[in-house]
Amino acid sequence: IAGLLTEDKTALRSTAEYMMSSTEAVDNKFVGNTTLAIVVTNAAFDKAFCTKHAEGAPLANNIWIDSLDLGRIGLPRLRSHRLIDIVRAFDAPLSTHRADADVEALCAVYRILLAAIAKLPAPLVATIADLASVEEWPTVRVFQYFAEQGAVKDAPNFSLRTLRNQNLSQLQTEARTDTATLAEEGKLVFPSTEEVEAAFAPEGIAGAMYANFEARSEQVEMAKLIAAAFEQSENLVVEAGTGVGKSLAYLVPAALAAQKLASSDVKAVIGTYGSAVTEASQNIYDEAGILQIATGSTSIRLSEKNLPLFFRTCPRDDAQGSFAAEQLLKKGFKRIALLHDNSSYAKGLADQTKKCLEGKGVEIVFFDALTAGERDYTATLTKLKAANPDVIFFTGYYPEAGMLLRQKKEMGWNVPMMGGDASNHADLVKVAGNEAAKGYFFVSPPLPQDMDTPEAKAFLKDFQAAYHAQPVSVWAVLAGDAYIAIEDALRAGKYEPEDMAKYLKTMKDKPALSGKMGFNEKGDRVGDFYRIYEVEDGGKFVLQPKN
Repeated sequence: IAGLLTEDKTALRSTAEYMMSSTEAVDNKFVGNTTLAIVVTNAAFDKAFCTKHAEGAPLANNIWIDSLDLGRIGLPRLRSHRLIDIVRAFDAPLSTHRADADVEALCAVYRILLAAIAKLPAPLVATIADLASVEEWPTVRVFQYFAEQGAVKDAPNFSLRTLRNQNLSQLQTEARTDTATLAEEGKLVFPSTEEVEAAFAPEGIAGAMYANFEARSEQVEMAKLIAAAFEQSENLVVEAGTGVGKSLAYLVPAALAAQKLASSDVKAVIGTYGSAVTEASQNIYDEAGILQIATGSTSIRLSEKNLPLFFRTCPRDDAQGSFAAEQLLKKGFKRIALLHDNSSYAKGLADQTKKCLEGKGVEIVFFDALTAGERDYTATLTKLKAANPDVIFFTGYYPEAGMLLRQKKEMGWNVPMMGGDASNHADLVKVAGNEAAKGYFFVSPPLPQDMDTPEAKAFLKDFQAAYHAQPVSVWAVLAGDAYIAIEDALRAGKYEPEDMAKYLKTMKDKPALSGKMGFNEKGDRVGDFYRIYEVEDGGKFVLQPKN
């Protein structure tokens, strides 16, 4: 804004005073101009911060456009609309929380957001443009501009349902069986309103799970809405405040649906992905004598219950530590430094790796934590170097891993460094730089495109032909592994859940989509799953051959 140079700093009474004096010298063309905009992320906070001082108060008259609002409207399918997450999604200049880098990132993102708004249906833009005045919501000025450009006059009432139906009508896909059809055929039955209410009574499911349980009216109402959404096959958005008891509100309808399913002639169930929903349903399936194979539920305690009909095609949370320790031993490292960030994930991985290395002829020469989010880890690296390790295993996340790699190179220290699956992010190389990241290796589940078994290649080819895209993560592919396991049991003539379970617990090295598969006595997956990736020339993550 002000063109402030380093050599000008000594002559300034304050940056704010310089900014005001320089703008006044050019007839105050920016500060306080009611027709010129300031684009910012989280405008309410920055506006309050900048204008609370007398010198900055005139900035309140400018139009403050919030990139968060534009992102939420223009790019609704993104999981997060923070500046750093949008630049990652579009490979824009990385936001590092330095002012100059954040400005560059926001400039790039703003163009992307404008392009997204420009692609919205003109009637929708016109509808949004009429929602508020610039005084009430300054960001509306962007929509007013595009509405004027689109020359949409007296736009008809905009309907998301109509637009969705139009978009769906243009898709060329095979018809799927609707839940309503399954319900009509008696294959899928949903809980009634009365059953949901009864579940929250003292003698119901919720009361049986928790001593002294007291239902809350908002909780019961939310559960009934969710049950209705299940039955009507509709998406549902629920706004629920603190203290409502949201977890039980969505778990109870799922558990009741499982009970309904248990009363049918179903022999096996695939699912679910999340550990919380699996835990709500697994006892029900077990009591009903139904085989269950979870696909993404990694919580350790699910299989510690020793339910005879429970299996999972995903690994347990402690499997990564075992694999990491195995790789460190195979690579011949003798003096190992374990560094974490005190998060439950990173500390747990470090603890499990340490446990698996004990008694294996190696020495843990360092076990400590850094503080996540800092910019300078020189002191931590100095302590590590003094311990003289053969390798550093940092179990935390990629931003800190990138900083460690970069600063380790700046120190001229070439000790190898390894990471966990939280390092599997392209921005690791952006933070570290290509040269510093080269040779870094980390443990991670294979990405779908890296699955190299014949079964996986055939599956991915068929998936691409059917859906014109690849699976976005390995967890969905694991449902295919569950299907393979059930199919194999049926081919062996095992038609009853108990017989299927006994057969699956003898399965070893079964070729599956994600690699060889088998199950132990607890129903946990055994066999290869985690792999090693290494950063090679150009910052590319390359899957390493199995060793």
